[in-house]
Amino acid sequence: MSTDARRFRRLLYGSIGGITLVVAALVGANLVQGPHVTSAQINLQTSVERSGQRLLLQANEPLAALDPAQVSVSPAVAVTPTVSGASISLQFAGVLQYNTTYTVNVARVKSISSDATSTFAYSFTTPDAALYVLVPGQPGQPDTIAAAGLSGAAPRTVYSAANILRFVAFPDSLVVNTRNDDGSDALTIVSLSTGAAIPVQVAGPGTITSLRASVSSHLFGYTFTASPSPYFSTPANLLFAYDLTRGQDFPIPITGLDREQISPAEWSFVPSTTSLVARGADDSLVLVDAIGEREGSSAAVAIGQAAALGGFVPDTKTLLAVGGGAGGAGAGAVLPNTQFDLSAKAPVAAPFAAAAVVGDSGTATSTSAAAGTTETQTQTQTTFLDSAGAYLRLAANAGGSGGSGELRIERVDATAATTVFTPPTAQPAVTAFCVSPNGKYLAVQTSSATGAGGGAASTAAGASTSVSFVDLETDAQVSTLPGEQPNWCSS
Repeated sequence: MSTDARRFRRLLYGSIGGITLVVAALVGANLVQGPHVTSAQINLQTSVERSGQRLLLQANEPLAALDPAQVSVSPAVAVTPTVSGASISLQFAGVLQYNTTYTVNVARVKSISSDATSTFAYSFTTPDAALYVLVPGQPGQPDTIAAAGLSGAAPRTVYSAANILRFVAFPDSLVVNTRNDDGSDALTIVSLSTGAAIPVQVAGPGTITSLRASVSSHLFGYTFTASPSPYFSTPANLLFAYDLTRGQDFPIPITGLDREQISPAEWSFVPSTTSLVARGADDSLVLVDAIGEREGSSAAVAIGQAAALGGFVPDTKTLLAVGGGAGGAGAGAVLPNTQFDLSAKAPVAAPFAAAAVVGDSGTATSTSAAAGTTETQTQTQTTFLDSAGAYLRLAANAGGSGGSGELRIERVDATAATTVFTPPTAQPAVTAFCVSPNGKYLAVQTSSATGAGGGAASTAAGASTSVSFVDLETDAQVSTLPGEQPNWCSS
């Protein structure tokens, strides 16, 4: 045998041996090291809007089943793990906090082919809240709408115009209600990316009230009262909806059981749907699908009666309707507190008990800077927090006279009434408050003085206003913005 042949044979056998050793080492390493994460997926925006969202961890090999005790999340959130092949699905029980870094650890993860274990660790940061407020301009200056988050960064102006009355905000646009020089109102859809404006064709000259948004459904609604006419009657507060997905379109008249357009005493969108609930002057409640109304595929449905709409339980489609004396239930009749589950095709009604007397907020006095007088007003605004009947209320300090500097917001539950927010001395009047769409934060509008009418939405001309944001888990005030009408209160 030649020298070259022997050399080739030695190289061949050596290479085969080396490859065999490398393969054996890799197999051994896999058996010792255990599986590892190759990718992760989560819809961050949805995670701060709705409960039940999932984090998907993809591994490099099929995995053995997990015990829930193997999973931990910081900050703490209840989670349910499910293994399918090489994937771990982690479903969060609750809505996640805005602008928070979560770290997920899955301990003692094993593959189906080895007893070696490893720990899967993954961190993600949720998006900040998209906050918008109306900042009234100084005399002769335009009003502005400013955007900010809960992180404390300086607000930035996103739109300005003369005589802005109210607005609603969507991820890519604003809908702005302004007052024309002739006293009539206008509605304009404004792109946040380009500034392009689309005028909404309202039903002639008139005034707009109760502008509200269903952000996830790309709908907004409003009530409209036409200017008086000597030739025909002009019903007050006719309800309309508008579908942003159709660009420039006609508003949708919302009709009731009799197919006549509704003039509601109160109304609200059902969260994450195209439907709305309206309460009539006779305290009747109807459920209407705005898109079905436009297409003629559905009609209003009667669901019951209520003396007032208590709002929807955060992260649900459960409406809490407040009972009491009812104008349409007969003289002296009293309606019970009722919860309506609107998640199913057929609404389900059941009684509920508030944690304390709903609206028992005490009597408060506020000084009207505009009128130069002191008026006594009963503050009855309540906002429900859960289906157990816990709620927030505006209250006067115990033992106080109820003056404008003695108001606070309380949380009332089955055990106690605790103070959540006390207004600053410079702006002692609480003029409005509401809870974030995910139920995690409270927005409180305060003013240095209230107008002659007092109460919410009656800030005196020239008064300073601001909006404070409170974490409802800790009752800590996390941010304050100059302005009024936070977008949370209109969605």
